[in-house]
Amino acid sequence: MGSVVKFAEGSAAAAKPVRVVAPDEKPLRPGQCRAYLRKAVAAAFRDIVHGFIQQATTGSCQHVKMATDVVSSKKRSGAESRVKGPAEQLMDELGLE
Repeated sequence: MGSVVKFAEGSAAAAKPVRVVAPDEKPLRPGQCRAYLRKAVAAAFRDIVHGFIQQATTGSCQHVKMATDVVSSKKRSGAESRVKGPAEQLMDELGLE
């Protein structure tokens, strides 16, 4: 059985324990890793946002820039959102339709 480690800093109520895998346990498959990460981030999302905002309000340049980028991001039109694939790029370069 693995040991328990605090996942997030903050108030005692906000910090949730996360089980650390013991060396003798079987590692997760890549799909399981992504699912585990999504669940862990979702569980700590409010704490992450709170910490991010705290850093931005204290004057952290990186956090302020990222906050303004997130808040002022504009939705792209349908034509701009589609990226050409390699085959389509090659056909354009060769002048083929």
